Amino acid sequence: MDIDPAGSEPEDTLIEPFSDNLESHHAAVFRYLYRMTGNWEEAQDLTQEAFTRWASHQSPMEGRDADRRWLFVVARNLALSQLRRQARTREHAANYRATGILHDPSPMDLESANETAEIVARAISELPLDMREIVILREYESMTYDEIANIVGTAIGTVKSRLARARAILRKKLSVILEAEK
Repeated sequence: MDIDPAGSEPEDTLIEPFSDNLESHHAAVFRYLYRMTGNWEEAQDLTQEAFTRWASHQSPMEGRDADRRWLFVVARNLALSQLRRQARTREHAANYRATGILHDPSPMDLESANETAEIVARAISELPLDMREIVILREYESMTYDEIANIVGTAIGTVKSRLARARAILRKKLSVILEAEK
């Protein structure tokens, strides 16, 4: 790489992958990490770390949205490492909570929406980690099965079966909880 006399890099060597959508990718990664860890501050720190690591390592992935998928792989690895650290220091890993993020709820629906989001978030947080992350990526981040398979490093069939099992568990848990509240 040539360096100009002023000591700065030439403009054509600067890389700005998906810079036009950087804010939306940042928000998506933060939401994913927040739902995985259940902690706002941890999610902020992990999001920053994910972007730092993502920017310093070239993506081994190819194809459409390779940078975005690689970013989620990095974020996933950070989340899993954080959850493992926490699990070693706490008695039960099932205490982690992921909560839904509500934006500008109407006053009339606030109480009901908060209760429903809380119930759903609690049920999702109680799923085994391998199912929880697939539910979060599919339902909250609207990723395709192929994208999820690339991120979690498994076959598409495994993603589909884990998602189906997770949905069945959630249906059962939520029906019991909602029936008990009536």
